[in-house]
Amino acid sequence: MMGIDSTWVGRKPVRRLGGMSDALSIAADLGFAVSPPPSQEEIQCFSSGSGEKSDELVRVLKELTDVQRKIADLQVELQGRKEDKNIAHLTHVSEMEKKIKTLARITTILKDVIQNKDRIIARLQQPYSLDCIPVEAEYQKQFSELLMRAASDYSALTTSAADFQWSQNFKDPPTTWAVRQFIIVICLQQSSWNIYIKSFLPPHHPKNGNASSYPRGIGFMHQIL
Repeated sequence: MMGIDSTWVGRKPVRRLGGMSDALSIAADLGFAVSPPPSQEEIQCFSSGSGEKSDELVRVLKELTDVQRKIADLQVELQGRKEDKNIAHLTHVSEMEKKIKTLARITTILKDVIQNKDRIIARLQQPYSLDCIPVEAEYQKQFSELLMRAASDYSALTTSAADFQWSQNFKDPPTTWAVRQFIIVICLQQSSWNIYIKSFLPPHHPKNGNASSYPRGIGFMHQIL
């Protein structure tokens, strides 16, 4: 209590059965010091002091309430940041932009597949060894055309190389080849002339190859050759 009157210490309150005085009397019998009731002045001082303290308590309580509210807001924000960190790959703007670009690229590839499904089916039915080369989907058509042109050029190059190798087998000087060509021409003329002569001979005429056995004029030409 606010103050303790020494005259009341050790005094036994007036006992009234069933009232507060009875309880205080029992407490005094047990050895507890019982403070006297406050005086009128103490009551007035306590009332005036408690008013100021009440205002102070109200202000402190208000500040505590504001602090608690801020702490609660911070906890909510912290929890939200933790959740954002866990699902950043799903909700972040940059991640969403990446997914949009990926989806657009996949859509383009699917459209290209749908538009060229017949060509793809034909390619799958007749694959070739260069299918193992990894090529981006948007460049497969150009790559296929390039391979076709390269195959044609390779065939022409192979033919030219074979011709060049064949020409390397003839290393004799031109004069030697001129003599050989002359012999070939003579042989061809002889063969054609024999066929020509045989076409004029009667079926029963002997074919012994003598000049006397040929008709006049033809035998003379045969002797020249």
